[in-house]
Amino acid sequence: MKIRGRVDSTWRSCGPRFNTERLHEKKGVEMKKIPTLFMRDFDNDPSRVLNEVHPECQWVLDGEGVATIKLDGTAVMFRNFQPYKRRGVKKGQEPPFGFELVEKEETTGKSVGWVPVGEGPEDKWHREAFTEPNYVDGTYELIGPKIQGNPEQETCHLLVPHHSPGLILANSVPRSYDELKAWLQGKDCEGIVFHHPDGRMAKVKLKDFGFKREKLTDDAVVKMFAESRNEDDAEKA
Repeated sequence: MKIRGRVDSTWRSCGPRFNTERLHEKKGVEMKKIPTLFMRDFDNDPSRVLNEVHPECQWVLDGEGVATIKLDGTAVMFRNFQPYKRRGVKKGQEPPFGFELVEKEETTGKSVGWVPVGEGPEDKWHREAFTEPNYVDGTYELIGPKIQGNPEQETCHLLVPHHSPGLILANSVPRSYDELKAWLQGKDCEGIVFHHPDGRMAKVKLKDFGFKREKLTDDAVVKMFAESRNEDDAEKA
């Protein structure tokens, strides 16, 4: 199952072509941690979510914004043609050279930010994905054979813009806790990210509900998302 085969035809082969359009314009290219749509169950199991919307994410349940597939890779940022990779620094650790702090998690003390992509072997797969001479400022997801165990089952390393219209799901994707939980079960994706026109985002993952990602065949995945879009078309008719 390949992301470009089921979502956007411009990603059907490994190479320099990809969709650089955006869902909406964002101010700057900082990438703060996206809040989870529902509150976590800190009293029992923090890996699970409760049927209680996060106060910053009520707009999702109000029907605002669009839903997109959440890719399972690693974040990359381009700023003034310079690539950066996402980097987390645990509490008490020394940040690496060139580290730019974006935010610090209050609960864990972990710092999250960016470091420049270099010429060393540790950045080999990043450089392999850089097939364009100039990239639009913004954030991307790096996916491929050597990234996170390749859950997207790609045959090469490539960058997908986080705000690409090619990742949009139908408006029929449910927003309530119970309906969204039922909709996500059995899906072959990491989860969903909701995008508001003003730049706000919210996410929810299968594992937030205790689900594991299903590994479907290419045809099954294409059918799954086609049915979602057909439901949306039917509602508009």
